Amino acid sequence: MARLKLAKGEGAPALAPADLDYLMRLREVSEAVQISTRTLYKMLAARTFPAADLRCGSRITRWRRSTVRAWMDANARSKAITSAA
Repeated sequence: MARLKLAKGEGAPALAPADLDYLMRLREVSEAVQISTRTLYKMLAARTFPAADLRCGSRITRWRRSTVRAWMDANARSKAITSAA
């Protein structure tokens, strides 16, 4: 099995296999979506953001990068539709 190389100073793999969907931490998700972690928690409580794809206990939650991207795409489309109207 090939090992993934990590970029210097980063936790994300520099080169990942194409079939591997990276699991993002809450802070990484909030940075990608450009909102605070507090706002993300509020959105999760209101069910306006997708639930975590992986939960290990009460403290470890991860989202697939594809899940976050899909939400961002859907959110961008809905904003474009409402601003065009």
